Amino acid sequence: SVKRDILSYSDYYEFDHYKPIVDSGAVSIARSPNEMKEMMAKYLTDPFLQQSERRDIIDGMFGATLDGKSSHRVAEVLLRLSGKQGRGADAVI
Repeated sequence: SVKRDILSYSDYYEFDHYKPIVDSGAVSIARSPNEMKEMMAKYLTDPFLQQSERRDIIDGMFGATLDGKSSHRVAEVLLRLSGKQGRGADAVI
């Protein structure tokens, strides 16, 4: 018998930062090696399973910021903080 003073893998799914993802239906949780095999076979057969749920969780977490321009936004903020607002991020990158 395994001591319960250590966390099992399933305990991690209850952590605040991961629970919304589990609750969203965007991921499947295998509770046994056999379930893992079944899920892997299912997703290899149909990689689009739960696609809309995954898209919803990504959109909810990141919105329109996944546009490939994050580095420019970070550079603009850094320039603004440094007091060199007028130069623009492209002048630095």
